[in-house]
Formats: sequence, C-alpha cells, structure tokens
Amino acid sequence: MKTPLAAAALILVAVALLDPLGNVNSLTKPDQRLLFPAILLLLAAMPWERAGIRSTAAVAGVVAATLTLHAIALVSLDTPLQRAYDAMDGTIPDNAAVATLAVPADGGCGPQLGPSIGIPSLKWFDVYRMLTHQEVRADLQETSGVALRFDPTTSAGLTALSTGVSGARAAIEATSATYVEVFACPVDLVGVTGALAPQYTPVVSGEGFAIFRRRP
Repeated sequence: MKTPLAAAALILVAVALLDPLGNVNSLTKPDQRLLFPAILLLLAAMPWERAGIRSTAAVAGVVAATLTLHAIALVSLDTPLQRAYDAMDGTIPDNAAVATLAVPADGGCGPQLGPSIGIPSLKWFDVYRMLTHQEVRADLQETSGVALRFDPTTSAGLTALSTGVSGARAAIEATSATYVEVFACPVDLVGVTGALAPQYTPVVSGEGFAIFRRRP
C-alpha cells in the first residue's frame, strides 16, 4: 500500500472525515466528493488477480441486488413524491420566495428494513418544480466553481434548510419566505406547525409534508 495512489487516497479520506466541523448535519458528510474518489484510488492501489467465475458471479449478484433495491425504493416513493410535487406546483406561484425545511429523523419515521437516505435530502426536492418553471435561484451549496449570485435571505427563490423542530421558527424567520415547505415525520410535522403558528398558516398537507403561507 506504499504507493502514490494509496497515499493520495488516505489523504482524501482524512480530509473527508476531519472536515465536518464546518458542515455539521450536512448531506455531504463525510464529504462524498472526497471520500468516493479516495475509495476508487484505494481500489486502484490494491494488488489484483484475475477474477474467477465464482467471484465474478458474486460481484454481479451484489450489483444486481443493489440495483433491485434502488428500483424498489424508487417505485415505492414515486406516488408520495408526485403528490408533494403536485401540491407545490398547484399552491406556490412563480417567482415566490420559498423556504424548504427538512426535519432530520434518526432512523426514519418508524421501524424499517435497510438503509434510508433520510428526510434531509428532501430539502432540495423543490428544485425540480423550479426548473420546470424556468426558475434557477436556489441556495445550492457553493463550491469552487459554483457561487451564488443573489442573496437567498432577501430575494425570491429557494432557501433550503434542515433543522430540528426547536429551531424551525428561527430558521424560517431568518428568510424572506412567503411560502414554507416542510418535510418531516408526522410527529415532527405537528411540532413545526405549532412552532410556526400563527405567523404561518398551513394551506395544504399530505404524507410527510405540509406547505405554509406567511400571513400578510
């Protein structure tokens, strides 16, 4: 393992694991932009032998099972996500200032088998609606090549948030959002509804989500 490839991989792994101080509770922790290339480099640095029939079949089986699980998850989520999209599209006008709040839930909303991408990933769900309406102002995570050209706290567009119920009101009030989309487990959704009242009133709700409007 004492090769340039392995050394580069270990450096990337170390940076990925030590970086979370500036991005606690972010979707990119450990930072997959560093961790995934590190895994590929480690694999490239290992000594490899020609795979046998059994090894090839085992790998093919794991890949097929993984793809099958992804397909099952996609099909099972298609209906509730489409309902949420229809509710947003029918409720929120174009060029409105919108905040999406995703409330984290450790282990999911209830007992389940297998891993979960988690509710926080849904904070970017409304980008799909914006793209279909040719709106592009969203506070996507900045990188060295992507920089915001507007202030999401004072301009129309999408402000993506992820916080617990106790911090929901403060997070929303820090934005200029007229509409608020909340993704959360049922219990947390009730808590957020109470936390935002009476300044924000619910206008539509569904399985795991609710849309609120700021009172004039």
